[in-house]
Amino acid sequence: MTLRHHRVYVLVCVALVFAAVFAVPVTFLQVRPAPAAPVAAGASLPTLVAAAATPAGAATPAGPQAWTEADLDAVGEDEGPEAPAPAAPAMTLADACRRLPGYGTIFVEPQPGDEGIQVFEGTFGRRTFFEVVRSHTRDLDAVAAIAEAVRRTQLFDFRRIRPDDRYRLFCAADGTVRMFEYSRSETEMYHVVRAGEASFVAHQVEVPVEDRVTRVAGRVEGALARSFVAAGLDASIMPLVTDIFSYSINFSRDVRRGDRFRVAVEERWVGGRFHHYTRILAFEYVGQLIGSVQAYAFEIEGKTRFFAADGSSVQRVFLAAPCRYEAISSRFDPNRMHPVLHVRKPHEGIDLVAPTGTPVYAIADGVLAFHGEKGPNGELVVVQHPGDMMSYYAHLSAYAPNLRDGMPIRRGQLLGYVGNTGRSTGPHLHFGIKLRGEFVDPETYLRSQRARPVPPAQMEAFRARVAELKAELARVPLPDGPAAAAPPPAPEVGYAPPADGGN
Repeated sequence: MTLRHHRVYVLVCVALVFAAVFAVPVTFLQVRPAPAAPVAAGASLPTLVAAAATPAGAATPAGPQAWTEADLDAVGEDEGPEAPAPAAPAMTLADACRRLPGYGTIFVEPQPGDEGIQVFEGTFGRRTFFEVVRSHTRDLDAVAAIAEAVRRTQLFDFRRIRPDDRYRLFCAADGTVRMFEYSRSETEMYHVVRAGEASFVAHQVEVPVEDRVTRVAGRVEGALARSFVAAGLDASIMPLVTDIFSYSINFSRDVRRGDRFRVAVEERWVGGRFHHYTRILAFEYVGQLIGSVQAYAFEIEGKTRFFAADGSSVQRVFLAAPCRYEAISSRFDPNRMHPVLHVRKPHEGIDLVAPTGTPVYAIADGVLAFHGEKGPNGELVVVQHPGDMMSYYAHLSAYAPNLRDGMPIRRGQLLGYVGNTGRSTGPHLHFGIKLRGEFVDPETYLRSQRARPVPPAQMEAFRARVAELKAELARVPLPDGPAAAAPPPAPEVGYAPPADGGN
């Protein structure tokens, strides 16, 4: 390229730059419309409307007359003083959930079977939360999301889960976790609920606790426990009944088909579901062998005890027997022919036939006076009780662990196990009672010992309470059945028909 051509090229470039920087903007500014005139302050609404409706460049027409307040009133009512803004209602969990993205996917309190929901439940044991979820579903993304929701609220700590703590995991048909429920107890419960595709909301559940009184009447058609259930009670009522009469009535031996009962009992309901019985208020039993017995709960010195209507206790001081047994093979007899020695020797106790290994319990509180091998007694336990009384348990096969002579013993405490040691013809327990240095008949003595009656100073309050409890029982009449009969004279103990064996 020649020098002349180069100069021409440079001049053309300079011209183009000048046109782009100066000429074009000026041209656009010249064709841009002028700004609208400012609106005068205080201009009326009709004037503003007319001005807005006039095309640019056209003459502004004469506006209509100014509108009055009546022209702008559609309902013809005086506005009056301005009403205060209503207070915002308290936000509930449901309200909070509605504000979250994906509210339509929130699934609060699902029930098994709803929308194909599966419910997995159990205790944690030694598993972590991750291991629990992995054992039921492949939705492992929910683990991190649930843990984050719990961490934000600081409701509980997954690292402090106890083996007996319970969980319920609600999963949709596709396996995704919809809700996780964690229960530390019946009244401490937490829910972590899905609130969107990948987020959860955690909250503590307010579990209602309610105490109720239930009244039930029924007829015995088999075992007493099954008859209670058939009448509408939970099976857990049976231990409460036997605990009241365990030292005076044998419900395993003396119950007969057709016997009748009715009971008023306090129940604890948690979360709208039955949880447990708290105590029996009144109980009545009409039996062909047991006779007619009633028990009414009454508090003395802060403890609930049970009494008959006349104030006498229905509970005894001692256990009815030191062990479960099949028969009494030999009773208390000062002139018995010994089955081994074949000579007449006093039998200063009773022989309770039971399989080797049957647990043997202390009949009352006391102190362990002796335990060890004692000649013809075999392995023997002796307990010293208040009132210059001693109880003897002979022919044992083994002792309870951690027995020490001189240690305190509680009624019902395990002492050892039935055996066939010493001078014995078969597995059995020789049970004896010595009172003020003399052996007495255990059957007669245990049957005669009852707990203290209602103190005279509280009899008026007791009678009033009995009247209330009788009214409770009267709300459920006894079914028809055989008349009650006085029980025949028989030992207080026994669990099966008589059988052979033992010394």
